[in-house]
Amino acid sequence: MNLLHFVAWNGCIEVWAVLQQRPEMRKLVDMLNEYGEPPEVAAWVRAQQMAPTDGTCAERCTILAREFAALRSGRSVELAELAAEMIRAIDFTEAKVTLPAGVETDVVAESLTDCHLRCTDFVARYIMLNTAALHAVSESLQTNVNLERLVLENCGLSAEDMAVIIVLLREKVGVLQQLSLSGNPMGDEGVQTLLVPELLRIEAVFIGDVGLTHRGLQCLATFYLNHVRTEDADLPPAQTRDLHLGANDLSDAPAAAVCALAELIEHPASPLRMLDLSKTRLRSAHLRVLCPALRRAPQLQTVMLVQVALLDEFSHLDHTNPLLAAMADDQCQVLRLEVSIAEYPNLWKAIFAAKRQRQRHRVSGDVSSGKGRGKGKARNQRGKGSKGGVDPGVEANPNMPNVRHVELPTTMPVRVQDVTHDIVGSVCVHLTTAYGALPNLPYDAEGQPPEVGAAISARLKLQTRTFGPRAAQLRSAVHMQKNVMALDGFRVIGECDCVLAGIDLVFYRPVSEKILVLQEPHTREGRLLAERVVKSILADEVEVAERFPELPHSAKCRRSSLVELIADLDLRK
Repeated sequence: MNLLHFVAWNGCIEVWAVLQQRPEMRKLVDMLNEYGEPPEVAAWVRAQQMAPTDGTCAERCTILAREFAALRSGRSVELAELAAEMIRAIDFTEAKVTLPAGVETDVVAESLTDCHLRCTDFVARYIMLNTAALHAVSESLQTNVNLERLVLENCGLSAEDMAVIIVLLREKVGVLQQLSLSGNPMGDEGVQTLLVPELLRIEAVFIGDVGLTHRGLQCLATFYLNHVRTEDADLPPAQTRDLHLGANDLSDAPAAAVCALAELIEHPASPLRMLDLSKTRLRSAHLRVLCPALRRAPQLQTVMLVQVALLDEFSHLDHTNPLLAAMADDQCQVLRLEVSIAEYPNLWKAIFAAKRQRQRHRVSGDVSSGKGRGKGKARNQRGKGSKGGVDPGVEANPNMPNVRHVELPTTMPVRVQDVTHDIVGSVCVHLTTAYGALPNLPYDAEGQPPEVGAAISARLKLQTRTFGPRAAQLRSAVHMQKNVMALDGFRVIGECDCVLAGIDLVFYRPVSEKILVLQEPHTREGRLLAERVVKSILADEVEVAERFPELPHSAKCRRSSLVELIADLDLRK
C-alpha cells in the first residue's frame, strides 16, 4: 500500500489537499495495491464498504476517488465512465486481470464475451455481476490453465449463481490455489452448493460475510471431515489449508456444529493451517469446545478471533483462561492467535507471552537432550551449519568457489520501486536489482530520498537497528539489536537496461559466470519451465536461489515471454 492508497483508505482529504501540489503524485497514481487496483478504485471500494456504517467517511472516499480519477485521466470524469474506458483498455494477455470497480455489468459481459484469458489472477470486487456477466467470466476462464487465484468479492452472487462457479471448477483445466467469494449473499444454500470434490483441492477458500449460519457451518465441517478421515481411494483428500469464515453470524450455533469444526481442526490428517473466525459473534460456550482442539491441531498455525467477545474465563490473564492454557501447552502448534488488540490489549500481550514461554520450554528441552544447537552450546553460539546473519566481508562459498557473495559496504545500480513513510517519520526505500528485490531498506542519508522509478547508483551499508519496546533504553542489549542493510546514499544515473523491475527466480551458471533470470515463476508455465531448467542443469552444480517467492502479484515487472527469454540459450555454459 503506497501513500495514495493510504490516503484513499482513510478518506484523508486534508492530506490530499497538500499532496496534490507535488509533481510526483502523478507517478504514484499509477501504482496498484495488492488487489491490482489503482488509488481511485481503492477509494471507491472503501466508500462502498463504509456506506452502511459511516456515511461521512464514505462521502470523503468518494470525493477522493473522483480526484484520483481526474488526476489519472487529466479531465473531470465520472468513475463509471473511466471504469468502462479502463476495462476496454485491459490487455487480457497479462498475468493479472482486475476488473475496475464501478464498471457497469453490461460492459463486463460485452468485454469478456468470446474472450479466452490466460491470466494467473482474475479479480472482481464490488462489481454487480448479473447472470450474463457471470457466464461470460466463467466461459473466459474455463480453458485457462494458468489461473491460480479467482476473486469475486461483493459481486452480488446468490445461491443460484454458485452453480456457475461449480461448472467452472469442474470444467477448468488445472487447479485453483485461491477462491474468494466473500461478501456475496449466498447463504447456507450457496455454501452447500459449493461442497463438491473440486473445492477440496483449493488451498485457500474465502467465504466470509456470505450469510453462513450454524447449519451451513456444520455441513461445511462435516464435508471436509468426511474427506479427511476417509480411506477410500475414490474420494479425493482435502487439501484446503486456509479457511476464512469471518463476518458470518454464528452466535446461534449449537454445540454439534462447533464440535464438527473442532473435530476437523484436531484430526491428525487435517490440512488446516489458517482458520479465520473473526466477527463471527462466537460465544464462550463455543470457545470452550474449540480450545481443546487448538491444543491438538497437527498443522494449525494461525487462528483469527478479532472482534469476538471474550467474556467469562476467557478474559482472565492467567492459566485459568483456556486460550492462554492452550497456547502454553507444549503440544500446541499455533504460532499466531489474534484477538482485538484495541479491546483486549493485556490479553493480546498475555497470548504472545504464553507462546514465547512454550517456545522457550521446547528449546530448553532440546538443549538438555542434546538436540537443536548442540548439548551445552550457548544460546548465541553458532553451531555447525548455522548460517547466521549477513556479515560484511563474507567469503566465497567453499563448496561452490565460483559463487561470490556481496560484501558491504558496496555500490550497485538499482531502480527505485517505491518509497514509503511510516507514522514516526522513518523512510524506507524499495529497490530492485539485477540479482533480485531489496525491499524495506532504511534510508540513512541526508536530503530527500530518490524518486520512484529512478535509476540510481546506490551505496549500501550494514546498519545496526534496535527493535522491540523501550528500544531506546535497551541499546546495550544484544538480543534487541539486528543488522540490516540500509541505503547510505545515491547518485542518479541514466536509464539502465540491466536493471529489471522485478525478479523472482535466479539461476547462477558457474561455467560462464552468468546469471539466467526467470520472471513470473508463479505462473503455471513459469513453474514448469523452471523445473525443466533445473533438471537440465543440476548436473553442473548450479546454485538455484528463489528471490522473495512471496513477491506480491501487484508488483510491476517487465513481462518478457519466458520462452523468448531462454530461446537459443545454452543452459550449461
